[in-house]
Amino acid sequence: MFKPLISCAAATILTLGTAIGASHAAYPERPVSLVVTSTPGSPLDILGRLLAAEAGKELGQTVIVENRPGASGNVGGSYVARSAPDGHTVMLTLDNQVTVNPLVITNTQFNPATDLEPVARIGAFSQVLIAPKSLGVSNLKEFVELARSRDLTYATAGIGSPGHLTMAAFALAADLPMTHVPYKGNPPAVNDLLAGVVDTGFLVVSGVLPHIQSGAFVPLAVSGDTRNTLLPDVPTVAESGIPGTANFNSTFGYLVAMPKGTPTELIDRWNALLHDILRRPETQERLKMMDTEPVFASPAETREFLESETKRWQEVVEKANIRMN
Repeated sequence: MFKPLISCAAATILTLGTAIGASHAAYPERPVSLVVTSTPGSPLDILGRLLAAEAGKELGQTVIVENRPGASGNVGGSYVARSAPDGHTVMLTLDNQVTVNPLVITNTQFNPATDLEPVARIGAFSQVLIAPKSLGVSNLKEFVELARSRDLTYATAGIGSPGHLTMAAFALAADLPMTHVPYKGNPPAVNDLLAGVVDTGFLVVSGVLPHIQSGAFVPLAVSGDTRNTLLPDVPTVAESGIPGTANFNSTFGYLVAMPKGTPTELIDRWNALLHDILRRPETQERLKMMDTEPVFASPAETREFLESETKRWQEVVEKANIRMN
């Protein structure tokens, strides 16, 4: 689905792990808090608990998962930014918190793009556009025809969430009128889709796969530039032949960050630790089950990626007038 990125810089860091930690030999001095910016049981939380267990073994200290959802990740992000930059507070979030939140959330004293230190981007995922069977469409062309005949509603996990951004980008590309219905997370969005309260939505594949397999949801297209391994027969948006979407590609990823001012040695130590965990076959198998492709980058590469994605999404945010109070 995605091409993993294993950087030369990250590989070098891995081989120098012992030397890197020399000036922080006592680290960690106490349990480490891994702040996850989503609710328990979410894909982000599942990944966080996997990383916490493995990191704890390597660090010789307990890594405690602390769920702090809300405000598209900014509740947890602002907490981490206010924490001591001593390596004992780490955050796992979605990359759109850094790339998009500063564009859509303006009335806050916290800016994730400047108040957090990127450690690594560690995975990528696409989404699937689904429709309840009751909507009566079987492919993307039929869906577009229906959307042009009447205003359709779409469910998301919240304003500025991956599902919101992906649908906004698609609606702009295909010139469709769509009405956004934001929820507080994916589970309530899925529940209302099942009940027919809303018409459609771009959602993480692993979260709706059982409903696709049962026939309750019809998968119309996937958002990435390649087909999804869990839904190999479902075309990408770009493959579907809808005018204006020939180059459509919307993917997001998982981001690890620490408070601004955290020593470089500790940033690099965590980068190397994550690299080691992600290289393990058992970790990659778990990620595959979560429909996540390992995509690893050094801190510098992660920062460069975030800057590039910010520029890419800025146009969508402005044209779709995405704002959060």
